Amino acid sequence: MPAVPRTTLRPFDARLARALLLLLMMLAYLAWAPVSLVHSDLARDLKTGAAILEGQSFPLLGPPLAGRLHLGSGWFYLLALLQALGGGWLGTVVLLAGLAALQFPLAYLAGKAWAGRETGLLWAALLLLPSWSLFEQVFPTHTQLTSSCSLLMALATLRWVRTGKSKYLGLSGLAFGVAMHAHPTALVLGAVPLLAMLWAWRRGRLRVLPVLGFGFALVLPFAPMLVDVLRSGSGLPLALGGYLGARESAASGLADLGGIAWQLSGGALVYWFSGILGGPTSLAWGLGLAQAALTLAAGIGVLRLAWRNESWARAALGVLGSGLLLLVLLRAAYPYYMLTALRVALLGAVALGLASLFAGTRHAGAWRGTLGAGCLALYAAVTVGVYPLARQGAWPFAFVPLFDVKSAWNATVPLALSTAASIEARARWLCQGEPRALHGSLAVSLQLDYGAGTPNECGAGAFVLAGPDPGRRHWVGLARAMWRHLGREPEQRLGVFGLVRAAPSAELAAAERSVKDGGYLPIPNDLSPPKQKAERQFIWPAGQDLLITHLGFPLVLDPIIRIEVNGRELAPLAQDRNTWVYRCTACPSASARIDIRAVDPKLVDALLF
Repeated sequence: MPAVPRTTLRPFDARLARALLLLLMMLAYLAWAPVSLVHSDLARDLKTGAAILEGQSFPLLGPPLAGRLHLGSGWFYLLALLQALGGGWLGTVVLLAGLAALQFPLAYLAGKAWAGRETGLLWAALLLLPSWSLFEQVFPTHTQLTSSCSLLMALATLRWVRTGKSKYLGLSGLAFGVAMHAHPTALVLGAVPLLAMLWAWRRGRLRVLPVLGFGFALVLPFAPMLVDVLRSGSGLPLALGGYLGARESAASGLADLGGIAWQLSGGALVYWFSGILGGPTSLAWGLGLAQAALTLAAGIGVLRLAWRNESWARAALGVLGSGLLLLVLLRAAYPYYMLTALRVALLGAVALGLASLFAGTRHAGAWRGTLGAGCLALYAAVTVGVYPLARQGAWPFAFVPLFDVKSAWNATVPLALSTAASIEARARWLCQGEPRALHGSLAVSLQLDYGAGTPNECGAGAFVLAGPDPGRRHWVGLARAMWRHLGREPEQRLGVFGLVRAAPSAELAAAERSVKDGGYLPIPNDLSPPKQKAERQFIWPAGQDLLITHLGFPLVLDPIIRIEVNGRELAPLAQDRNTWVYRCTACPSASARIDIRAVDPKLVDALLF
């Protein structure tokens, strides 16, 4: 029998195939931008960037970290540049996602410089695995750039090791400084340049000037912050001490090692498919355990290489070990974005280990292709599942484990926030026609994003939140998913919200609130159950529903609401994270009472519609 000829791609075709594959990964990443959620942090930062464009302010300090510490202001100037390129809110979010999507070609190039094309392609594909970092696409902000900045640092470091050219070491320092601005936990990758310098020193290749250039480039992104410290005498050491001494920053020691290792290697996949998408628990755990097994197998491959005295494998183990120890020794609470930098390093090690294992098989290419296709399929499955949730205003939100990934899951509750794709239409509607007062989930969304996208010429009085003002047209805005649950059709649709007109009642409505002077809503220091009490009495007309909206901080503390009609307590017919709707079908014109217990009862709005 004649031998079957082995088919291989020509060099040009192979390069084209790799380029198209990386482009596909980037496009898959960009597909999230339209349904990314409009939230406080990015809205605040975009307003700062817009003020830079208009020449109103030129900040030296960046966004606050835990409300206690600031780094440099480069992030604000980047947002100013992205806004200057046009495209509005959606265009800015897409451009930001495009910068973050550079992580795929950067991972390929870093892996290629490290151990070959196979490692690079696997590294890029593994970055598609759904993880805690995927929430950076749901709530885009500067943390979204952590992966691409960290990978640029790794690539530049490897290029310096390969070529000895000082420019690459300088680029490594600059990328590392920017990565720590994307999020300070990029510090856990400090072993990458340190080990490279140690390697060069042992071989007599380390020179003083390139190291000084690395240090200068590293601190360059911090220059605006240092200028502010020198100019204003701000207490940077005190602020740093306050940040590290906060309860969420107090280290819990090595007890978290196992939990963080699991969240990096499979736990997030379980949460995405079970906690967020609501899939079968057995399937979610099967996927998570499969990822953990893959990580373990890759670890064996890396250990085998290290045993053979492969310096690259030993470096990978050193970076991972030191990074994991540093993370758990610095923190007690781990929001989703604090695992990103270490995840990038872990996936690089996994790619190295798997490439080594596959190289010893007859069908190495088929194994790599199957793994890459599996990563892309899982990413596509989550994307397809997320789209309807975001577009219907039914994002399944829970404060933990999102803001402490090692914690037990809280039950998710739908959260209605505007999407990047809908923000321009919302802004046009808010600015046209008569002055409006808004109630329900739409009011909460506007409060959280400060009326994002609304132009200044719209006027301060174009719309307010809540209030009984009879001179305004009052609208109830609820998530489209909630309208379906209520069995009612809204008069208008506005992005994720449906709208109906309503008449306010002075005895029920909360005080009028403006998004322009409402200010950023900090997490209250006291997280104990709400203590302040209030009571409102009214006559409930037949055929109307009762809407309760909480305009206080909407993500942590809920008010305790009790609705009583003729001595009978009612349960809400529909609810989301900030809004409750009650229906009384057998009590025409009944006497009703609302008992409220909240941090501030004046921020609980009520309306019949």
